[in-house]
Amino acid sequence: IPSPSSSPNAHPLLPSGHVHAYERTFPVYNYTLNDCGPVHLTLGDGGNIEKLAAVFADYPGYCPAVPVHGPSYQPEVCNQLLYDGEFCSTSQPEWSAFREPSFGHSVLDILNDTHAHFAWYRNQDADTSVADEVILVRNPEECGIPLEGLNSQAY
Repeated sequence: IPSPSSSPNAHPLLPSGHVHAYERTFPVYNYTLNDCGPVHLTLGDGGNIEKLAAVFADYPGYCPAVPVHGPSYQPEVCNQLLYDGEFCSTSQPEWSAFREPSFGHSVLDILNDTHAHFAWYRNQDADTSVADEVILVRNPEECGIPLEGLNSQAY
């Protein structure tokens, strides 16, 4: 969830975990789209025995329940919840770019000082196709993030 405590241009990317699902936001600050705000990544979807977090708590309400389809002989494991980023599409906030309660993994490639490629993959997909990806761009001139500040030993 976008943090109102960090300034809009303090960090270009804020990864977090623990919530057992995946979500990527657009650049956002204080629950509002902001080109200089950070992209928040919720990457708590590596897998666990506590099941997925299938309900996204959207301020001020909650998403409706979605039926789970899984193998009848193993009802607690390997549920197939494929939403293609449209989970709760009627209530998904404008700052949420993609969200899905599926187990998965991600790859972040730093391309240069201002560009990075981020890709997220569902574990249950038969092939290795990307479920969500984005080129992250940091614009230090417009957003006031000095390049030397991010590369310093203090950071």
